Amino acid sequence: MPLKLTPGKMPRDGKWDRGRVAFLCVRVFLGGVFLYAALQKIVSPGDFSRAIDNYRILPDALVNMTAVVLPWIELLTGICLVSGLLLRGAVFLCTLFLLIFFSALIFNMARGLNMDCGCFGSAGQPGEAVSMWWTMARDGTFLCLSVFLFIRVLSGETAREDGHALPLEEDPAAAHRDTEAPDPEETDG
Repeated sequence: MPLKLTPGKMPRDGKWDRGRVAFLCVRVFLGGVFLYAALQKIVSPGDFSRAIDNYRILPDALVNMTAVVLPWIELLTGICLVSGLLLRGAVFLCTLFLLIFFSALIFNMARGLNMDCGCFGSAGQPGEAVSMWWTMARDGTFLCLSVFLFIRVLSGETAREDGHALPLEEDPAAAHRDTEAPDPEETDG
């Protein structure tokens, strides 16, 4: 019975295709970035609160709550990305966060505000123009990588939601096409 090899799935011979390896590497990399960023913010919530406040986007009433809650969600997202657990939700949150962070950077750059982003636990102090451009390039790259994960997850090319490989699907139509009627000369014996 022939097997249908679905793109992104791990074949039975144990070899991984390039897309699956790229997905795994990007997933673990972004998970590590989220873990590192979250831990820096968790140990210094006051600094992160100042960084959020310097963006001048959120109302004052939400700044402290965001500084306390957001790093824990980032931590959970990072754990899920690295482990492969709840992968669809983790990839969605990762992409959503990076889109919001990148948009906030662009918004503040357009308003002429130039500050440290606070991404990795810094206090959001005024920064140099080069560092803002660097931050935008870095976050833009992270966003592109996350969109790659998001597209793979939406297209179903990533295995199960828990990150483990699915067995190959059998193609019943191919199985019926490949079975031929026995040759009458061979069966007469």
